[in-house]
Amino acid sequence: MKILLVCERLGERDDEGIKNLARALLAELSVRHEVRAFTRGQWPGREDVERLPMNRFFINRRLLRAAREFAPDVTLYVPWTSGTPPTFFRARMLRLATRRPVAIYLSQPYELPGWQKLVARRLLPELVVAMSDNVVRQLAQLGAETEFVPAGVDLERFRLPRPEEREKQREELGIGPHERFVLHVGHLNRRRIDAEEVARIARLAGYRVMVVGSASTPQDPSLVRDLVDAGCEVVSEFLPNIERVYGAADVYLFPTRDQRSSIGVPLSVLEALACGLPVVSTRFEGLPRLFPATPYVRFVSTHEQMTQALAEAPPGGAARARELVEDLDWRGVGERVERYLAGIVARSA
Repeated sequence: MKILLVCERLGERDDEGIKNLARALLAELSVRHEVRAFTRGQWPGREDVERLPMNRFFINRRLLRAAREFAPDVTLYVPWTSGTPPTFFRARMLRLATRRPVAIYLSQPYELPGWQKLVARRLLPELVVAMSDNVVRQLAQLGAETEFVPAGVDLERFRLPRPEEREKQREELGIGPHERFVLHVGHLNRRRIDAEEVARIARLAGYRVMVVGSASTPQDPSLVRDLVDAGCEVVSEFLPNIERVYGAADVYLFPTRDQRSSIGVPLSVLEALACGLPVVSTRFEGLPRLFPATPYVRFVSTHEQMTQALAEAPPGGAARARELVEDLDWRGVGERVERYLAGIVARSA
């Protein structure tokens, strides 16, 4: 197949979920197909990625001409803003330009209000792939063909550390032998992180809390100050070897409740599990569908439950935690998306 992949940001650093999703799909689909990607951001050195102007509605002659001239069999659009009316309008513009089917991969959940449902119903593409059961259900009710597909994880990069590696990584970070190291990785904003909740954990005796923020998205300086004042360690610059921090931690905390603050299956949760790190999480979007409650994935609703789950989590570096994501590698995700794309191509022939 000739596949056109469109994402507003493919960018340089791999420190943001939607960007990483699009980059992984580009890599996996390119193994077996002719794939070209359009983006408005920078990605030097990639001949298969073209930087093009992209306004809110994709009404741009250069963009649409390039899409038409590539003449794809199918377009896969990975939007930066998830299933809003402008998202569906942009997909429709790609459909009009190429005159071939379009699939949208919706990574973030979004609840369409009543009037927006009417707009979306008239603009639905041939396929909607989503990481949220709520999104799949809502758009299916509007008449869309929908599929649930989670994010994936690089199982070679994110792996179980050997005991001596783990000990060395903890020494490098200055973690004491009796400290319980709690880690969170994600955007430094208050929709993602409840500062007071995380601060109460940092104040517990014997706990050390680190928050590693995305360097390519806006950061809230007041949130950083609140976390630091509570005793958290905040890393706001890009960490190219974040897998070493996962390997050193005792437990991964995903405390997020706001559905618009993360993709439906947070990459950091998958990466933590791949490194053998037990996870304590809210019941966030696609996570309960993927993972039954076990000692290695505990879902919590209150601060008291969170504190108890963090205290009871098994030690890090656990092979049984990694087993939970062994079928979620990017290759498998790419093959599922490829299969669904081939289906809509066949039906449009």
